[in-house]
Amino acid sequence: MMLQTNVSLKDKGFPIGIRAENTVNAVIFDVADLVETYGEGNAVLMFKRPMDSNAYPVTVTREGNTVTWTPTNTDLYYDGTGAAELFWYLPDDALAKSIVWRVFVARDIGAASGNPPEPYDDW
Repeated sequence: MMLQTNVSLKDKGFPIGIRAENTVNAVIFDVADLVETYGEGNAVLMFKRPMDSNAYPVTVTREGNTVTWTPTNTDLYYDGTGAAELFWYLPDDALAKSIVWRVFVARDIGAASGNPPEPYDDW
């Protein structure tokens, strides 16, 4: 079962997962307002990881009025605050709108080391 984060165009920010997760969470953008305001178009999503200075394009799929991004372990390599920008291009490749959100990658508690005792041993 995949977790889902539903994103409105009016949201300021949202979580995208825990550091090092891989394709566990689907981020679903509702683009109905963009379709209504600007007409049919093509969505491009750029993502800037926490601690990175450059953004890169991520793979999205579109079904009707939703655009879905499934963050990978590459996207979730660093914990902290990053940014995502959704570009809405019209069929003639004219940029109609772009929207920027803050995104949050939660910190994990770290990798296990060695052969830990069973959790109940300390109880």
